[in-house]
Amino acid sequence: MHWRVAYPTHKYTHSDKPRAVTLVNSKISTNMWRQIDFPSADVVIIQINTSSGLCMVINVYNNNNHNDTIEEPTNIAVLRPTEEDHMMWLGDFNRHHPLWDEDRNSHLFTAAALEASGKLLKLVADYSMTQALPKDVPTLQSSSTRNWTCPDNVFCMEHTSQSLLECNMAPERHGPKTDHLPILTTLDMSLTALSDSPLWNYY
Repeated sequence: MHWRVAYPTHKYTHSDKPRAVTLVNSKISTNMWRQIDFPSADVVIIQINTSSGLCMVINVYNNNNHNDTIEEPTNIAVLRPTEEDHMMWLGDFNRHHPLWDEDRNSHLFTAAALEASGKLLKLVADYSMTQALPKDVPTLQSSSTRNWTCPDNVFCMEHTSQSLLECNMAPERHGPKTDHLPILTTLDMSLTALSDSPLWNYY
């Protein structure tokens, strides 16, 4: 009851099961945000009207075996009304690279892995994005080897990073029977909140 759920807009027509979902606090006025239609079962996009302008939040799940979802955000730039508006990419990108993984995980930096990560990095550079989550912050513990890696990440526009107060993992919010750690990202952008409606007292 405390959240409004945004599923992929094509979850009923897409052949694949959706692997991304976004929850929006129900106290945020529905007049202040909207979901953007996007033809993927692994991408959820919402656009929020903040005191600093529009902020597009793109929640991404990328498969281990291909770059389809990573390449899909190339179609998103046309949805940004102006260059001053904010944009964030976050989610499980399933990519390993020295720019975010710990150096001790060099065994993961194979030629194939670096090539796959290179496509993501090119996209980040093309849209002048910056990595909000610091390097060496683990977000996943392997259930078999117990090794910590960083397949999840957060990227934002360079001017959006000026409003960034925090971006770090939150181990204290680790859910039961989950291998990923949540990432807590805080931006200094005010929103219009709904006022609490009075409830009947039945006692």
